[in-house]
Amino acid sequence: MKYKYIKNGLCILLVIISSVAVCPAFAQEKITDFALVNAHDGKEFKIAEHRGKGGLIVFGSMYCRPCIQLIPVVNMLFEKYEVSEAVIIGVDIDSSTDNAVIQKFASEKQIQFPLLIDTSKLARQLKVFMLPTTLIFDKDGIVVKRFIGFQKYSVLENELEKVKVPKKKP
Repeated sequence: MKYKYIKNGLCILLVIISSVAVCPAFAQEKITDFALVNAHDGKEFKIAEHRGKGGLIVFGSMYCRPCIQLIPVVNMLFEKYEVSEAVIIGVDIDSSTDNAVIQKFASEKQIQFPLLIDTSKLARQLKVFMLPTTLIFDKDGIVVKRFIGFQKYSVLENELEKVKVPKKKP
């Protein structure tokens, strides 16, 4: 048990030093059921309705520069992968921000993927300590990779390929 805390602490230290890290200490986590409001339309997004699909969740904040830099990357992934077969979502954890402000932000930044509003409950549950944090999960909801910091399109695409997320047909 003590080793896990040391390993997690080293991962956080790596983030502080390099600003980017992949943390294997969180492997075998499972995405449990959650329902959050989508900033685009105010409707509830329920992960249970998307069981059996792999994908990614990006936790971020509209006040976080690397999170904002990640938006075009996630937009491209959202465009590339079949929505009916994959889950590509963002989760904004700004608990003190009005939903209308987040909705305006999503519009201004041309966010195409569902941008869900969380008051950090889900983030805490999934051990999100730094932003942005990107979780790649398989069709069983098992987190297979955790990235902290900005990631290139090619890196995230490669991980989605590994969990066999279907692309849109040309």
